[in-house]
Amino acid sequence: MKQKTILIIDDEPALLAHLRRLLGGDYQVEGVSSAREGLHRAKSARPDLILLDLKMPQMGGIEFLRELKRMADHIPAIVMSAYADVASVVQAMKLGAVDFIAKPFNDEKLKEDIEIFFSSSKRPGEKLFKESIVGNSTQMQQVWSLIEKFAPSDIGILLIGESGTGKELFARAIHEMSKRSHGPFVPVDCATIPESLVESELFGYEKGAFTGASVGRPGWFETAHKGTLFLDEVGNLSSTVQAKLLRSLQESTISPIGSRSHRSVDARV
Repeated sequence: MKQKTILIIDDEPALLAHLRRLLGGDYQVEGVSSAREGLHRAKSARPDLILLDLKMPQMGGIEFLRELKRMADHIPAIVMSAYADVASVVQAMKLGAVDFIAKPFNDEKLKEDIEIFFSSSKRPGEKLFKESIVGNSTQMQQVWSLIEKFAPSDIGILLIGESGTGKELFARAIHEMSKRSHGPFVPVDCATIPESLVESELFGYEKGAFTGASVGRPGWFETAHKGTLFLDEVGNLSSTVQAKLLRSLQESTISPIGSRSHRSVDARV
């Protein structure tokens, strides 16, 4: 089998060298330090995948994707950026990027994401989930178009709709169409959790954290590790809990009640 080729475009020499070492054993890897040079290499070498930094001088990742889109044949690109720049990531995916990797990234997670990208194909489940949600209107087709664009990535998604419009069905469809489909799908109805228990339900607690806590218990975030956490009616959470939730989303960590440390958690929300 022909070895897959990856073109890395990043203006940090140290990161380029690191990625060459990290991926060079499994793939044929080439690295360039500017987007313009990357465009030239993409047109001449036709790599199987591009790893693209969004923030670069002169020509940035967004402009690169616009130019790449004008090429006759589509070359998939995974964009690399900080979580703080989600607006640019969303713009990149609208321009055709297939996934997003947050900087700084975990080496093994990066390798796993690339392996999943190369091994994945159109899942028959996509058709199954489309058939399970009734509606063929123009608006519904637009919704499916967005889901198909963003489901494969790890970007958090906000679903907005009246009660009964099927937000959980769409959340489950997003999970099944993502690279996390083999992990758990954990739906949590925030409206039904008593306010006094919300923190312990979401983040868990340690043994002895409060009276009656004879053993520790993981929260919903840890339960959804390597999978998808669907927080239904998240607006019902208090502002205090929402602030802690925001921190967990930004840093991918949780702090169970009674713990003095933070734990890494890998759940898409």
